[in-house]
Amino acid sequence: MNKASRPWICATFVVLGLVAPTAPAIAHSSTDRTLQSDSALRNAESRARTAADRNCTRPLCGYVYNRDNRYNLLITDDWGKRKDRRTWFSLRPGQNGSHVGVKDVDGFWVGPRCKVKKAWVRNYGAGWHKVRNGQRVVITDIKCS
Repeated sequence: MNKASRPWICATFVVLGLVAPTAPAIAHSSTDRTLQSDSALRNAESRARTAADRNCTRPLCGYVYNRDNRYNLLITDDWGKRKDRRTWFSLRPGQNGSHVGVKDVDGFWVGPRCKVKKAWVRNYGAGWHKVRNGQRVVITDIKCS
């Protein structure tokens, strides 16, 4: 069943919180470097996608804002395909999904050895975290060891 046949479901988007510093102060694995370089390509490809690819009606769209001032946050626009790199987009500090061409965010990824704080209150550990339809997520702090 394709997304167009399910109009009541917003296009899925996972915010992968694979955290990478904006400065090269922290060593990264080769996987981290690959994900960072691939995210630039995916961000360019996202701008070429049409609005029909992200089929949701506000206020039912998931929203994620990266308020951290040091790290990028990876997101995806398809929860069901969250392990597919083609669905990932990188949010720089101060960006939300719309800055990278994503209308509906369905979740986010927190990288290994990292913790993410949502709205100064709730902490998330490593792994995938779903953003429900209509949910607004503001990431206020990202820390990695």
